[in-house]
Amino acid sequence: MVQCGLKCLWVLLLFASSNLFSQDKIYLNASARQGNITDITQTSVSYQSSGAKKEKIEIPLNTIVLLFNDHGNWLIPSELNFTTDKTKEQVKTFLSDNQPAPSADRIFLVDGTVVEGKIVSEDSKVCRISVRDETKNLSKGTIAL
Repeated sequence: MVQCGLKCLWVLLLFASSNLFSQDKIYLNASARQGNITDITQTSVSYQSSGAKKEKIEIPLNTIVLLFNDHGNWLIPSELNFTTDKTKEQVKTFLSDNQPAPSADRIFLVDGTVVEGKIVSEDSKVCRISVRDETKNLSKGTIAL
């Protein structure tokens, strides 16, 4: 439960950032880095910094909580198993420049579920989202972001 809370906090911080879709983000336990992620291996993440120097930096994978790319996709490094084809494909897709932009609004629930659709309306207690022509009411208490 604590780990989910930490993940939800990072996701919330991520979307509070105004630079979300301009560059990739690397979230560490107590800080965040911004730049262009160029490689993800079993032991590290390499990225080109967004500063004036544009230097290449490598960060140990086990210090990273969350990765977001400029297409809105994310990876949780602690859940990656580099011995499987699934992880290799996830990393390849994450690093690809040929990703389509998200075609739907995304609501991240506290339990880790992502609901995709079109946000129709909201009030102080409920967010209404249309999913395949069906409107769902999501309690704000279940929404992380």
